[in-house]
Amino acid sequence: MVQTPPSCDSWSCLANATGLTAAGKCLWASDVSDCAQAAGQALMLGLSAEGDTPDPEFDAAADEASPATPVPSQLIRGQKFEKEALAELGLSKNTNSVSGGSIPDAVESGEIWEFKDVKYQTMSTQFRNYFATGDVVNLVVNPDTVVSNPLQGAIFRSGGEILVREAPGVYDGYQG
Repeated sequence: MVQTPPSCDSWSCLANATGLTAAGKCLWASDVSDCAQAAGQALMLGLSAEGDTPDPEFDAAADEASPATPVPSQLIRGQKFEKEALAELGLSKNTNSVSGGSIPDAVESGEIWEFKDVKYQTMSTQFRNYFATGDVVNLVVNPDTVVSNPLQGAIFRSGGEILVREAPGVYDGYQG
């Protein structure tokens, strides 16, 4: 369960005080740009998208970054992808975390749904947390996404499926 954040005026204060990920910060965002800004600030601090550990790739950028650093376009694109796909599939946005702290994009009839508009998706801590629930896990990706073999196997063993959003409202099964 995510708790109300302390009185902080910056992502670094919030992250240090609560250990929240960018996704957790987005729960309190008043709109998409606030959420994108929070995640952008997380990247500037060298946190991974999930906030699990510092990412050495971003260390140099974090040292150079300023509050005026633009929001990563991939974050905004990913949020748009998620919002549109949720609506097309008739799912509601979830804000509750599972054990381990990950927040599925949607939970419907005992099934977890996650939306990823990325080039490559692995068996991340986020997905390990989902599989630990014992629930069916579904993944929706863009046509260019490659899903790792371990993640594919785990999704299928859970009874879930991987859908490819070919175009707005058009979904096919993932062919790997």
